[in-house]
Amino acid sequence: MGRSSKTFRGVSWRNEETYWAPYTSLLTQDKLVADELLASTPGIYQELVPKNYELRVTVIGRKIFSAKILSQETSAGRLDWRKAYSELRMEPHLLLAEIEEKILAMLERHGLVFGCFDFIVSPSGDYYFLEVNEMGQFLFVESFTGMPLLDAFTEFLIQGTLDFAWEENPSSLRYSDVHQSAEQIVSEILQTHVQPQEHSIWER
Repeated sequence: MGRSSKTFRGVSWRNEETYWAPYTSLLTQDKLVADELLASTPGIYQELVPKNYELRVTVIGRKIFSAKILSQETSAGRLDWRKAYSELRMEPHLLLAEIEEKILAMLERHGLVFGCFDFIVSPSGDYYFLEVNEMGQFLFVESFTGMPLLDAFTEFLIQGTLDFAWEENPSSLRYSDVHQSAEQIVSEILQTHVQPQEHSIWER
């Protein structure tokens, strides 16, 4: 059976012509044993799980926003949907109550107030938990699905409580409303900061 691997850290490297970035890769047992460098490299290794679709579940406080990632519709992102942003589709997803309960229990157990959960849902309907990122990105999910994650996150910070009062309404703040202004502010701030050296990225 095939296996997938993922690096612990997203280290990138480049030369004069090419930029490389690691994504989830497909491995066989023979490859893992034969490649001495690969066999000695720490990483995340797991059995290859067949996919019907994937889920990105963002939990803000104790409010759950679930997005279905239709990765198997893509040509480039069937193994790792991050490689297929240009052709990817996401949509809001109604999560099973039992999965929501387990997510909230895990957050409470680990003392987390925020988390981005990744799941695979197999063709047979089984859920496979991959990871929870306590500092995961979520604005791209709003861009794909329209769910007002930025508005909810802002209210969460303002109220400072897990069970903050919030509900979606026509006046909810949208990421698209502030995206251009935010990019302009970042661009101006970067002009006053020391820029990274040319060789700050490891090169072969």
